[in-house]
Amino acid sequence: MKRKVILALVVVFVVIPIGFGLIGSVTPDSTFSAGSESAVNEVESTELAPCVLAKDQDLESIKSGNTNETFEINNARSILVGKQLLSDIQEIAPNAVADNLVAGFIDNSGEIGVWAVGVSGGSINAINGVAQRISVWGSAAQPGSSAVQIRSITENSDETDSLISCVKAQAKN
Repeated sequence: MKRKVILALVVVFVVIPIGFGLIGSVTPDSTFSAGSESAVNEVESTELAPCVLAKDQDLESIKSGNTNETFEINNARSILVGKQLLSDIQEIAPNAVADNLVAGFIDNSGEIGVWAVGVSGGSINAINGVAQRISVWGSAAQPGSSAVQIRSITENSDETDSLISCVKAQAKN
């Protein structure tokens, strides 16, 4: 068990960042990127990872793809994509990678935006209508495309439901 944890940490903090650093950058019109499953998805398929404070890097990456309005993401939280959701996504796009979901209130409006974010702030896709309205992430996706199918699966996932509940619960604290 200890070896698996140590190996997972080495992969997450050393191997994956180096690999993505070599691959290149992301543009706002990106959809889910090709890659391999990372060690952060080692959550059992029947359990959800805990909701945690979203990383500043992910928030800055999301905000860099805003539409013609600027916005703040308040009370932002993140959750890892579990094995079952990743498996469902990879049935549509075998090399798709979405390592975590990020959500938060938009400008204290009461609306919650949800985005899928790849490793180290990699590929980003606006998942729900709020995120799609205020950012361009995944805007190039055409109806019926794999990106739109993946967006639908992700929006209706247990991870998204759990993350939205977490954002709401944390706002009450």
